[in-house]
Amino acid sequence: MSALKKPEAQNEVRISIEKTTSSVKVSGGRSVWTLSLSSGAISSWKKENVELIAQPLLPSFFRAPTDNDNPQDGKDWLDRKLQFGSVHTRGIDFKENEDGTANVKLSQKFGPKVLSWSLDLSTTLTFSPSGSLDFHVTGNPVGQALPKTLPRIGVTLGLPAAFQTTEWFGRGPISQISDLWAAPEFPQDCSNRTDTRWFKISNGEGAGLVAQFYKPSNKTQRHLFDFMASHYDVKDIFESKHPYELEGKKKEHVILRLDAEHHGIGTGSCGPKTLDEYALKAAPFEFGLVLY
Repeated sequence: MSALKKPEAQNEVRISIEKTTSSVKVSGGRSVWTLSLSSGAISSWKKENVELIAQPLLPSFFRAPTDNDNPQDGKDWLDRKLQFGSVHTRGIDFKENEDGTANVKLSQKFGPKVLSWSLDLSTTLTFSPSGSLDFHVTGNPVGQALPKTLPRIGVTLGLPAAFQTTEWFGRGPISQISDLWAAPEFPQDCSNRTDTRWFKISNGEGAGLVAQFYKPSNKTQRHLFDFMASHYDVKDIFESKHPYELEGKKKEHVILRLDAEHHGIGTGSCGPKTLDEYALKAAPFEFGLVLY
């Protein structure tokens, strides 16, 4: 696997932090980030005064079950109420480093409010003077009646409607957001691209966002990942029963999903469920993502 690539920091540039009662503004190089203290999410990212965030950046773990998921793994996800899971931030710590970077460490939980299980998350955001954001997450499933598997492990964010052009090194053709959605006859998860080394989305006027995952054991090496980009929110895909219903819920902004791991599809609608070797078991996990 090839080496991870990052932009270089300008000489003698350091991160600056401004705190208010509700948010933290972090500035570095050409980027200004805003972190919501209540949600622990990146709610704004301005790169050279162009806003990149239309929906906050957060860890996420659910996807709409497919026909193949529904009989077994998908049924377990819904029984364990993964569709109602959300991220709750319990604590935030800040640290400015000698190398000019700054860390924000978040103690978080993901899970449904109605059950006793959760994913305990330790999320560390590292802001660099180069304008890059390192998003590192470790997770541990805890509690009773845990789901046997997880649909996915990654993050979700939204970008403004103008961000319609994509490039990537991985599987699958097509470069425009409008053409990426496969539009199945019954709304379900689809259009996921796999084995990706890097992904870029841009607005056609010079503003863009690049994503890469790295191996937690070796932060200089890329880790293959999945992505899905569309105008449909996972909740709307899950709740819609017909294509026209989903089309009526289409968002103006682009919803981008970046996954370190993804549960295999299998053949459950007419044959065996996902084989164990492709199942995403509910077990301790760790991933690292760099955005710039």
